[in-house]
Amino acid sequence: MTIISHDAPDYPVMNLQAAQHGLKQHQNCDDNCDARRYFTDLVPNLERADREAKQLRGTWNIW
Repeated sequence: MTIISHDAPDYPVMNLQAAQHGLKQHQNCDDNCDARRYFTDLVPNLERADREAKQLRGTWNIW
C-alpha cells in the first residue's frame, strides 16, 4: 500500500516526468488537494520550457 501526501512538495520540482507522475497520482483528488493544484499549474509550464529548450539544442550563442 502506497501512502500519498496531499501537500505540495517542500522542494521545487523541475523535472517534467516527475511532475507528470505527481499529477497522475493526484488526478482523482478533489479541489482541496494542494499537490493536485501544484502539479496542475506546474506541468504546463515545464512542458512549454521543454519545447523551447529543444529548439535551442545544438546552437551556440557566444555573444
